[in-house]
Amino acid sequence: MNTICKWIILLAPVFCALTAGAQGAGKEKAKKEKTVEIHGEVYDSFTKARMYGKFCIMTADSTVITEDSLSGYKTNSFYIVDVPKRDDKYIIRIESDGYETSYTDYELKITGRKQQYIVPTILIKRKADDIFKDVELGGVVVTGTKVQVAYKGDTIVYDASAFNLPEGSMLDALVRQLPGAELKDNGDIYINGEKIDYLTLNGKDFFKGKNKIMLENLPYFTVKDIKVYHKSTEMSDMLGREVEEKEFVMDVRLKREYARGSIVNAEGGMGTEDRYMSRAFGLYYDDHTRISAFGNINNVNEDRKPGNDGDWTPSGRTQGLLATKYTGVHLQTEDKEKRVEETFDATVRWTDGDNVSGQQSETFAADGNINKWNQNVRRSKDFSFYTGNKIHFRKINLRTYMTMNYFSSNYNNERVDSTKRGATLVNSRHNLYRSENKYLSFTWGVFWYKPFNNGDSFFANFYGNYYRNQPTDRFDMEATKYDATGEEQLKNRYFDSRDNYYRYSFEMGYIYALPDKWDLEASVTFTQDRKTDNNLLYRLDRLDSEIYDHLGIIPVSEEDRLLAFDTENSVKNILLTRNYYLNLQLQKYTEKYNIRFTLPLSHISEKLDYMQSTLDTVATRNKMLFQPSILYKRFGNTPITLRYSLSVKQPDLKRMMPVVDTSDELSLYISNPDLKSTINHKGSGLITFKNLKTGGSTFAGFDIGVSQRFIGRRTTYNSTTGAYVYKDGNVDGNWNASVKGGTDMPVDKAKRLRFGIDGSVKYERSVDFAVSYDEANNVLSKVDNVYTRLNTKLTYRFKTLSAGIVGKLTVRHSTGNIDNFETIDVFDYQFGGNLQYTISVIKLNVSTDMNMFSRRGYASSTMNTDDLIWNAQISRSFMKGRIMAKLSAFDILHQLSNVRYTVNAQGRTERWYNSIPRYVMLSLAYSFKQKPNKK
Repeated sequence: MNTICKWIILLAPVFCALTAGAQGAGKEKAKKEKTVEIHGEVYDSFTKARMYGKFCIMTADSTVITEDSLSGYKTNSFYIVDVPKRDDKYIIRIESDGYETSYTDYELKITGRKQQYIVPTILIKRKADDIFKDVELGGVVVTGTKVQVAYKGDTIVYDASAFNLPEGSMLDALVRQLPGAELKDNGDIYINGEKIDYLTLNGKDFFKGKNKIMLENLPYFTVKDIKVYHKSTEMSDMLGREVEEKEFVMDVRLKREYARGSIVNAEGGMGTEDRYMSRAFGLYYDDHTRISAFGNINNVNEDRKPGNDGDWTPSGRTQGLLATKYTGVHLQTEDKEKRVEETFDATVRWTDGDNVSGQQSETFAADGNINKWNQNVRRSKDFSFYTGNKIHFRKINLRTYMTMNYFSSNYNNERVDSTKRGATLVNSRHNLYRSENKYLSFTWGVFWYKPFNNGDSFFANFYGNYYRNQPTDRFDMEATKYDATGEEQLKNRYFDSRDNYYRYSFEMGYIYALPDKWDLEASVTFTQDRKTDNNLLYRLDRLDSEIYDHLGIIPVSEEDRLLAFDTENSVKNILLTRNYYLNLQLQKYTEKYNIRFTLPLSHISEKLDYMQSTLDTVATRNKMLFQPSILYKRFGNTPITLRYSLSVKQPDLKRMMPVVDTSDELSLYISNPDLKSTINHKGSGLITFKNLKTGGSTFAGFDIGVSQRFIGRRTTYNSTTGAYVYKDGNVDGNWNASVKGGTDMPVDKAKRLRFGIDGSVKYERSVDFAVSYDEANNVLSKVDNVYTRLNTKLTYRFKTLSAGIVGKLTVRHSTGNIDNFETIDVFDYQFGGNLQYTISVIKLNVSTDMNMFSRRGYASSTMNTDDLIWNAQISRSFMKGRIMAKLSAFDILHQLSNVRYTVNAQGRTERWYNSIPRYVMLSLAYSFKQKPNKK
């Protein structure tokens, strides 16, 4: 608690100073008049569709107070304006192309502490001679240099038409070209170093949390622009005020001709090495309903495309071979009056994996490092189904949601490993595994709130979750040889695991509106969890029958079950957890900045019924946790984010029971009932400088993390058998700090040439127990890691030509305090280029990239390589762009490999995986678009 107080004392003056600075000039200036917020919505009078236009707020004598463009969110169009906090009369003027100008009178009457006032919805009519009028350009070609990126306050806007992409490209190809953007292989997107929380389509959720569905299926030609901004959460949107931190979203906006209509896009291809792919995507859109469906079947296990910025790194290669079938539907609809909105998602996925991997590791030990090697072959088949439905009743301020998840998996695995001390073989082992697993989960929740005339709000929230994981059947046949004694062991084991879990919680809260746009929120929450675990182990090798010499046989008779039952390593337990949670949150939110102090206090009560042959007991634990956080955000052209949080992680109560797990003779685990909670401090900052004239940007940031009482692991190595004995324990001294920065800017006046550079330096102090020989000790291993990363990119775009050169460098430097620790210096570097060009005479699109990936400093000489990766693609459209033919070649020089490398306080590990061989694929794509009907 003393440490917590120190952090708060140190940081509080900083945040208070920032707040004071953001609130304006000194006390000598005249006190500004207090203001309140008026908010109103604007729609088409007939369709109730979202409007695009301008609004103007005037006094009763027509004096203009402010005028600006209408804002938009989902299908809503609205305005928000601050006006003096006094009774007054206003005139609201609305203008939009093709519509009659609207004038509305509004009388403001101040009520108590209320800060937000709702203006009745304004409906505007189309002009009689302009109803769905078609505008034809008659073949006129408009030329000029388009601006790729522009800044509008806190919002970044990317113009999709300013980027040159091959026909048939999907959204992911566009995102990869955005200045300041980084797209990870898993679909995560970073803009100027800040991670995007999720993607939206025309302001609405679209398979929320599954970015890759939109990235890989939405055709690029449908996109008008991409907006990146901080968006209000659903709870803030319902309450009509900012009560939670805004989410950082990327909103993909469709061209106006696709705002109402339908799109169908499909592609299929066959390639060498038995590669194949097919996909289809359909989207229907009107003013109040959106329906989409997608399907994907492939065994290429790859979503990167030729012609990109050299992201074909060997370490980023997808692991193994994978065949996938993936399909889903999305529905979002609302009634014409926007009283009820419903969102439905469903996805089904089948995968068939074939993975081969190898690993070489070195464990640091004062008496001599320990080397291990293994090779693993795994074949797996998985199936998953997800469905979710969310309904928002706006009139009664109620939102409800439901989800269901089902997952089943089975795999067969073969593993060979060995342990050496120096050049001496200690043991070797051969395992065969088989496993089957089924999982089912349900979630349901409801949220309701009630606003009051004085500006306060009351809310209530209920959440329930249930899952069942049964049965999980795992079979393991193992042959172990100890070279020192010549002894051989054969084990045949059957693991029967089943667990059930439920959770429910109820929350009530009150938001008290304070003067000057401050809010005080107080909430109480009660949560109860109950989890039942049954982990039973059967030693089939104890049975005399030859039938049990094979893998995957379950004992049938009760007698065989009793003989094979391993009582020492079979455990049943029931864990009941109750959490009483009190949260106080003080925040101020304005157009210029947001500051938030969160002070949560929770009392966690746990009761564990633990049943095992050597221990049958009931354990209890009661803990009071205080986990505060502070946030400061400044908006505008130079946004700043500063945050600090403290979190407490308790050790698993089940792992603290005084028992010894002897199910694996080479890996024995001894519980530690004296483990203490780990306290984590995290701090971060980010500032971005935007150049409004050039569209360039520069960012800089830092991250700091400190772990107190980190749970490390004492490891004792048996030098004769090669067995390990593990026991967890708390250690101090783990921390990390990093700085990052980057810039992206046009070089020439025409903005055809653009330069980008970003990098980071991270220091990490990793402390854990040193591995000891034969007898346990408390010697600590301390490893200092320094990670340096640098990326550079120079791009040129003109008409149908797009070219770029890239360079990337990653350096890892590691030192340790163990006597025989050798300093590690590992270098990964890359250089190369990419080209995209359309030969207009023959309408042929050409895309290619070539990069050299080099590695140095690895322990295994086979990993110190130079891999020249070359990919290429040519494509041509037919039938006015409806048909697209593509010929793609991947890893033409057959150089790509797949390697991972990690270092921590206990050792270093190098891993390799099998990957898809080089191949060539011919595919055909079909696109269909239907424009809205004239009315």
